[in-house]
Order: sequence, then structure tokens, then C-alpha cells
Amino acid sequence: MNRGGQPGNKNATKGRIITDALRAAMLREAKGADGKPTKRLNLMAEKVAELAVKGEPWAVKEAWDRLEGKAPQAIEHSGQLDTAPLKEGALATLLARIDAISGRLSDKDPTGPKRENPSKPQST
Repeated sequence: MNRGGQPGNKNATKGRIITDALRAAMLREAKGADGKPTKRLNLMAEKVAELAVKGEPWAVKEAWDRLEGKAPQAIEHSGQLDTAPLKEGALATLLARIDAISGRLSDKDPTGPKRENPSKPQST
């Protein structure tokens, strides 16, 4: 079974042997606390839930992560931000380039936008 990568790529499945064996073991039948048959996976989930309710920190974290998704990681930025204004004429140059591109596009599409003066932004 190919689990990713290019078709026929045997390397895509190499690291899955342990995962597949664990999945098979967790899906096997076992006796629950009430003596009725259940999956091992259900027994494990019950145990984690019990420990979370008792306040076991790792169990609470695992339960939360699975139910709500992991909390987003904060990203720190240590470099300087360039907040300098655009150089003189940079906006006009940018608008002229946009107009050149849109002009090439509007040759194909007669409804494309055109500006009378590319150095001045259009008012909306």
C-alpha cells in the first residue's frame, strides 16, 4: 500500500511498519471493565480520560490536543522590520508595471482596466 510519494515508491511505506503493527494491536478485541468485549483502543481512551479527569497533566494535555487541536505556536521575530516609506517614484513605477501587465491582458480581454495616467492611482 502506497501512503504517499510517487507511485511505486517503496520508501514511502518503510517507516510505517511499527505504526501498522500498533494500529492492528489497538484494534484487537479485549475485555472491558464490565467484562464485555471491546477494542483495546477504547480501553486506552478510557484510561486517558480517567487520568485527565483526575488531573494528570499529560493526560489533560493529550485529551485537549485531540479534542480541540493543538494551540498555535507563537512565532518570534528577532530581525528588524523595514518600515521606511517607499522611495520617490517607486509607487509610480509599480503602477506603471501593473498597467503594462493589465494592458497585455486587456489586449486579450477588451473589458480589462486601463488608466489614463499610470503614475497617478485611480480614485475609487
